[in-house]
Amino acid sequence: MYKLFHKILPLVFLGLLIQVVPILGQQMTVQQVIDPASNIGRGLNQSNNWAGYIATGGTFTSVSGSWIVPQVNTTGTSSDATWVGIGGAANHQLIQTGTMALVNNNGQVSYQAWYEMLPESSRKIPLSINPGDSITASIAQQSANQWTISLRDITTGQNYQTNVTYASSLSSAEWIEEMPVQGRYFIPLDNFGSVQFSALSTVKDGTALTPAQANAQSIVMVNHSSQALAQPSALGSDGASFTVTRTASTSTQIGSPFVRSGWRRVVVGVHGFQPPHRQSHGRGRFSGGLGHGFGG
Repeated sequence: MYKLFHKILPLVFLGLLIQVVPILGQQMTVQQVIDPASNIGRGLNQSNNWAGYIATGGTFTSVSGSWIVPQVNTTGTSSDATWVGIGGAANHQLIQTGTMALVNNNGQVSYQAWYEMLPESSRKIPLSINPGDSITASIAQQSANQWTISLRDITTGQNYQTNVTYASSLSSAEWIEEMPVQGRYFIPLDNFGSVQFSALSTVKDGTALTPAQANAQSIVMVNHSSQALAQPSALGSDGASFTVTRTASTSTQIGSPFVRSGWRRVVVGVHGFQPPHRQSHGRGRFSGGLGHGFGG
């Protein structure tokens, strides 16, 4: 399924973040299993900054899911994001929506909702998000290049919906817990404990399916020492739920092994495809430092 990539050289620790502009989205794969067909759903596919499930091998026109916003327990600069998306597993055409936590160097945590359509910067969703809130999010194609993005905070009763125009590859559906990236650097993954995903679904080739029915495969987030940072469970008996758990392994601010100056990130896709880089437009999710305003 995946193209075998060479192991990366040891990564060098870099300086402190000056301005945090995390860009959520495309996956950074550091190592792929040689024989994934014999290990489907066992979490042996690895990524620098994604953990969760990815469905490929068809045309995907809708994705949805629910989760509980985790309570972050971290003292230093760090972050995490939870989202659903379409595209981006094998190319840079990714449309996504979700929630995220940002921790500044004083240990103050802010929780926010957002959506993003690469290569544009993400946009803040004007809802008040708190740990423990139950979130439901969906992205659905209404017609060619026309999408409806919805995010609801069931706990507070807040709703957000917008219609957007976006040319998607329709090549994958994702349910992901992510370690965001700032320019050429990973922001250390915070201690989110665990994230419970449920009521997951996608429309593949015109048919509504659970991740299990869509043959979604798990992906484990690992650090530069190939130690698991965030581990997805097996899919539940309903085929539409799983939990991502933060491990005790250390996450540090390091340079991305594939990102060069001027590039935001690389997507190294599932099913053996290595799509092109996405060029930076000089903006990120946050334009005024950690937790201060969205770019775009």
